Amino acid sequence: MRRTKIKALLSSSKIGEKVKVSGWVRTKRDNKNVAFIALNDGSTIKNIQIVTTPEVADEKVLKDINTGACISVNGELVASQGKGQAVEIQAESVEIHGYIILFKSIFQTCLLQEFSFNNAFFFKSSGSLYISSQCFKLLCCYA
Repeated sequence: MRRTKIKALLSSSKIGEKVKVSGWVRTKRDNKNVAFIALNDGSTIKNIQIVTTPEVADEKVLKDINTGACISVNGELVASQGKGQAVEIQAESVEIHGYIILFKSIFQTCLLQEFSFNNAFFFKSSGSLYISSQCFKLLCCYA
């Protein structure tokens, strides 16, 4: 089955058709009987809701599906029973392809360190004193 973009599904009236979507998990809510997965593929800012059960995706697969997981879902496009969306997908199969590693804070730290090093080098080479913003904040707090 060929993948359909979420943007096309959200604006379509193909209720009852079998579809395949792939994307990244934005959120997941679950209990023992059902799991709700908000999936986004980048074609629109909106997510599509995937409804699945432990019978469709075993407990280990559902446990591994978290924010940032890259998954493909085959299922049926149905009218949504919940508020906030017109359609949702009743999953018939769920496959995990991988995960996004969330390095945002590590990346920001490395970038800050590199920026600080370059600034310090510039000021030192020009004969000036460089005080990092963290040190400056500390000096201001205790002055």
